[in-house]
Amino acid sequence: MNYRRLGNSGLKLSELSFGSWVTYGAQLGDDSARECMAAAHDAGVNFFDNAEVYAKGKSEIIMGNVLKKLGWRRESYVVSTKFFWGLNDGIPKDSRATLKGYAWLAESVLDPVKLKQVRSLAPLAADLGCTMAQLALAWCLKNPNVSSVITGASRPSQVIENMKALDVVPNLGTDVMSKIDAIIGVPA
Repeated sequence: MNYRRLGNSGLKLSELSFGSWVTYGAQLGDDSARECMAAAHDAGVNFFDNAEVYAKGKSEIIMGNVLKKLGWRRESYVVSTKFFWGLNDGIPKDSRATLKGYAWLAESVLDPVKLKQVRSLAPLAADLGCTMAQLALAWCLKNPNVSSVITGASRPSQVIENMKALDVVPNLGTDVMSKIDAIIGVPA
């Protein structure tokens, strides 16, 4: 695992990190979350992401319980969280209303042009010997302005597969990045 500075700070984060947005509370309880977080930490991940709105606060509780049970040295990991004025009734919930389910993604994800672009990346991923997800993570890591790419998983095997993206990054030379840009329509 490589580590990058978070902005201009001295804090170094693992290039790949582990987040709890979609899975904690909804799909994962303490035991499954512990297995996934342990797999990530074993792979060198030191950055774990959370937010108060994930599973209505349950995600933070699960992650806190897991960190306590794992007993890692406190200086071996970084936890981030985000908040939106609390989870109490009467508080504006416009952000949460737009995030209800995944309907907000439908227009972008189901766009026929974008779907064709994604399908066009499959042969390139196959040539590189990686999955589409690994290619996407590696592509994100090629951006020098990215401190850490937050991954998620509901099983330790998915964590391990995500970590293999680190092996793909060196294969994304100028020629491969140009092919990706041409496929997704990035102007030259």
